[in-house]
Amino acid sequence: GFKEHLDRTGPNGPVDLAELAKWYNGYSFSGEPVYNPYDILLFFQEGGKFKNYWFETGTPTFLMDMIRAKQYFLPDLENLEVSEQLLNTFDVGNIPIESLMFQTGYLTIQGVKPSRIPHINRYRLGFPNFEVRHAFLNYFLDHLAQSHSIRGMVQDGQSKSKNPLAQIKKKRYFEKYLVDGRNIFIIGIEFSKEKRNIVSFEWEQIVPDV
Repeated sequence: GFKEHLDRTGPNGPVDLAELAKWYNGYSFSGEPVYNPYDILLFFQEGGKFKNYWFETGTPTFLMDMIRAKQYFLPDLENLEVSEQLLNTFDVGNIPIESLMFQTGYLTIQGVKPSRIPHINRYRLGFPNFEVRHAFLNYFLDHLAQSHSIRGMVQDGQSKSKNPLAQIKKKRYFEKYLVDGRNIFIIGIEFSKEKRNIVSFEWEQIVPDV
């Protein structure tokens, strides 16, 4: 059964249940949070290795293109408050980014806020877990890098360095893009494990040395 896998799957003994929940739990449709079953199956298959399995089902290029085209501010994806009407929007030609991300599983319901109108609620949305948050932001930054010569770095809040932009500059990831004269931007996003949220978001344009 499920418990038997948890007892024997981890590389160093039983699976750390708190870590498992942080990575793969958190999907909710205004009820109890649930795990992503696909991720759990791959987790067992890989011998209890914690990693991003999310994009093995396919890459969300269409979603990345929409976010870039509408210049959506990524930190707004944390703790969104939306109406039930927005969540149920299915107009493919004019669907809001928040609705699309909810319907495709990138965002989930984290709380319900009753409104002054009876039976009409508002919903607080956010990334369901660490895996989706980290995978989504890293993929988005890589997508920008490939299309617009932008290099980004997603960093955990417990890292020794509190300035992801400084790390990017130190490692000089952007140097190979300087040769063709295009505009180059670097982006740094820092997470806090305690707050389970984005704590800083910085970007800077790289000016080539003359």
